Amino acid sequence: MSPPREPLLVLFDLDGTFAATAPDIVNAINLLLAESGVPPMAAEDAATHVGSGAGAETLIGGAFARAGRPLSPEESRPLLVRYFEIYLKNLCVQSTLYEGCTDALDYLIARGHRLAVCTNKPTRHTRALLERLEVADRFAAICGRDLFEAHKPDPATSTGRSSALAGATAAQSSSVIPRLTWRPPAMPASRSCW
Repeated sequence: MSPPREPLLVLFDLDGTFAATAPDIVNAINLLLAESGVPPMAAEDAATHVGSGAGAETLIGGAFARAGRPLSPEESRPLLVRYFEIYLKNLCVQSTLYEGCTDALDYLIARGHRLAVCTNKPTRHTRALLERLEVADRFAAICGRDLFEAHKPDPATSTGRSSALAGATAAQSSSVIPRLTWRPPAMPASRSCW
């Protein structure tokens, strides 16, 4: 009989990993653009960028640039704040879990693993969305962009967030290529999924 596996801390990204959130993100961005007199993003174009990991700053900045109004950092910051205000009010209109997601989370929990979410959304928005999707109680930690200086895809994002749980990542799996990241000594292994 093989020895029992060491429990892992499994880190998940949110957008496009276990929840389809692009429609509500695009809607919030387009509401912001409308307030600023900027043409809306095409839904399919925006969804492609969201799926590839582009943050709200990138999407908003790109929309303004295409309209001939490139943003300075000083102009971008208040627009990002406003975007998150709009998004918080509309964050789970069309967003859904992918099929089989709940079963997969429960499978991991039943085998003793701890789960956490690591995302570029603010923690408040992330928790609210997970509660609306009825899976918030499955996560030992919900970590948003406001908790750490580094943002995905910086590897410090995963090691920092898992260290806050007293278990740092050892092997971080992207959706394409598994890769090893530094692990502080004497800390248990965990796996990241995004």
